[in-house]
Amino acid sequence: MKSTLREISKSLITNKYIHISWIKAHVGYDGNEEADRLAREAAESDRDPLSVKAPISFLKSIFKKKMMEDWQSDWEDEDTGRSTFNILPRVSTQLCY
Repeated sequence: MKSTLREISKSLITNKYIHISWIKAHVGYDGNEEADRLAREAAESDRDPLSVKAPISFLKSIFKKKMMEDWQSDWEDEDTGRSTFNILPRVSTQLCY
């Protein structure tokens, strides 16, 4: 356990792309409950920590692609916001004026 904590701590200190911040619970932040569930599941798991040997840019591209697919699916299946959906049917991280 101590070695895992040391590895996490070292990663947080040496990686400028990892940011941890506190958010108020139960105020409607998308994904907060799911993040809590996944963190609890990982903490209670007996599995070894996942070690991935890949460039950060590659991992970020995979995560972004999956996030965009999930977001698009949610946007298409949603009942509200249909007038906006008719104008902007595809989700995007680009600003739209």
